[in-house]
Amino acid sequence: SSSDDIESEVKTFVTDSSSNRYWKKIYAVHEKSEKEYTKDELRLFYFSQGLKNVNLTPFPSLILDPDRLKMKQAANSNRCKKVLKIAPQLIEKNSFDLMTLVYYSMCVDKKTADTDNIYYSRMRKIVESILETGDGTSPSTAIKIANIGDDEILVGFLGFTGNKIGEPTIDGDIYSVWEDSQGTKLYFDYVFIFL
Repeated sequence: SSSDDIESEVKTFVTDSSSNRYWKKIYAVHEKSEKEYTKDELRLFYFSQGLKNVNLTPFPSLILDPDRLKMKQAANSNRCKKVLKIAPQLIEKNSFDLMTLVYYSMCVDKKTADTDNIYYSRMRKIVESILETGDGTSPSTAIKIANIGDDEILVGFLGFTGNKIGEPTIDGDIYSVWEDSQGTKLYFDYVFIFL
């Protein structure tokens, strides 16, 4: 899917209350039951974090949340006990934040050997839906992401062993570009939505 397609879908998702795909209707159904979100619903919630109008964003991005940074540092230091303490508070603020879901599900798994936990399932579906947006081999086929830092997580999932070389603007879009030792590049396109 192109950034424009994602933007159009997210605009409908957050503004069209007459649609069956309006976020409040979907959220209400799942809050009343234990039924898990579909991959498509999770994709829309994930990309709605790219909205730059906080009055319309169902769940604002956590990239500036100091607890998210503390959780990331704890996870990178293998301090799962601290992750398990911080992550539930972040999940309450935004249960679709990829970084929180990744680190929380990893630590739940380490503690309980439960890769079937709801956070793991949700994270896996979000990652799959993100990776369906492109193969990352060029700017035109870049993998679309909603949050700065999600590229770091996805590089790990893809097994790409390179380094971030920059965030150029190409044709008006901001990209995160990674390169490995063979010169192979991997492109991520930030989907920022302005309403």
